Amino acid sequence: VHNRGTKPAVNVAVKVFFADASQGWPDLPNGFWTNFPNNTLPADAAWEAVTAHKVVPMLEPGRSRVVAFEWPVPWWASGNTSLLAVITADNDPIATNELAIATLVPNSKKCGLKRALVVT
Repeated sequence: VHNRGTKPAVNVAVKVFFADASQGWPDLPNGFWTNFPNNTLPADAAWEAVTAHKVVPMLEPGRSRVVAFEWPVPWWASGNTSLLAVITADNDPIATNELAIATLVPNSKKCGLKRALVVT
């Protein structure tokens, strides 16, 4: 994560999700943004959390921080998996209700998308 602002970012929460993108990026499920980053996704959602979110207590302006996640890749993960990272901060929250990935990612500096080739 990187703070491009002029003030420290406080309690920067980072959460990563994954989904099969073989047929294109699936939409986020209804209610995804409710209680984010403490959100819980439905069992049948196309997107799943890699793990619980992590918090960087303070990020100074112009500074970056690496946030790492352990992800035991599921045996059923497709060869065309996408990872979606979403960040928010107490003093600069993500403000969207967008569920379509193709619209969300290019229009939000607080979201990043990466296709990952999963090799079994």
